[in-house]
Amino acid sequence: ELYLYESHWMLRIIDVARALAARGYPRGVAATLEFEVQDHLIEKNQGRFRLLVDGGTARVEAGGGGHLKLDVRGLAPLFSGHLSPQQLEKSSQIEGPEADLEMAATVFAGPVPWMSDAF
Repeated sequence: ELYLYESHWMLRIIDVARALAARGYPRGVAATLEFEVQDHLIEKNQGRFRLLVDGGTARVEAGGGGHLKLDVRGLAPLFSGHLSPQQLEKSSQIEGPEADLEMAATVFAGPVPWMSDAF
């Protein structure tokens, strides 16, 4: 008998700007996303961030319009590819214009995260 189970792991982003800049992105995508992030534990994570993606890499700047509003807890599953912006929107974890949500889906596209080992 084959026993399969699903276990979700947790991710906590402790430096929003560095994490967004260090993540890989699809090579054929050039986009700018503007986030307004809430983080009640780590002050430097709180505020507005502009993510500029081009050729698989990114640059992050402070500021921007904050079109995509989310808590750092919603940013983690978006960042990892665990949940799409549309899934996050359905659970009220992100809000923003439809065009920005669609662009975020393209920017953060990739396989769902997984691990071959459990601990």
